[in-house]
Amino acid sequence: MNKTFIGIFIIIIFISEAVYADDYKWDLINAMVKNDFETVEKIIKTNITSMSVTDKRLAMNFALNYSSGENTLKVC
Repeated sequence: MNKTFIGIFIIIIFISEAVYADDYKWDLINAMVKNDFETVEKIIKTNITSMSVTDKRLAMNFALNYSSGENTLKVC
């Protein structure tokens, strides 16, 4: 129980530090939640050259966490 809580707490801290309010990542999350694939594609294409390897992994993590069902495969 304690290990699970600590793990969740660490993930929350990581995500809250990794996603800034003025960053494209919030727009990406919102588009994935709404299953707006055109916007997801546009955001990724616009920012792909400036994305670090960590950002690319984070975008994939967003895809797995914020999309649902068959839409996850489409976003990936």
